Amino acid sequence: EDITLVGLSASYGFNDQFSVTGDVDYTEFRDFDFSSTESKIGINYNFGNGAEIFANVGQTSFENFGSSISETFVSMGTTISFGPQGGTSFEAPRSLSFFNLLGLNLG
Repeated sequence: EDITLVGLSASYGFNDQFSVTGDVDYTEFRDFDFSSTESKIGINYNFGNGAEIFANVGQTSFENFGSSISETFVSMGTTISFGPQGGTSFEAPRSLSFFNLLGLNLG
């Protein structure tokens, strides 16, 4: 079974808020004579408080046994990050070491 998976992604930030992105993905299953390609370009705007909106336009194409289908798409959405550093953060759990269970304070 020969399978090929290739992907390329790039992003360029003009400043802390605005960036453009581009992606290309290619998949091929030679045993099934199937391949797919997806490419898209997009823009992102970061509000600086953990919220970001994005919009993409792209094309997906499939080829199987000599016939092919191609579709153009548009996607829009938002990403929300939690935590003080713009990402999910949780307080580190306190470990219950063997020495702490015995009541010995070694630190």
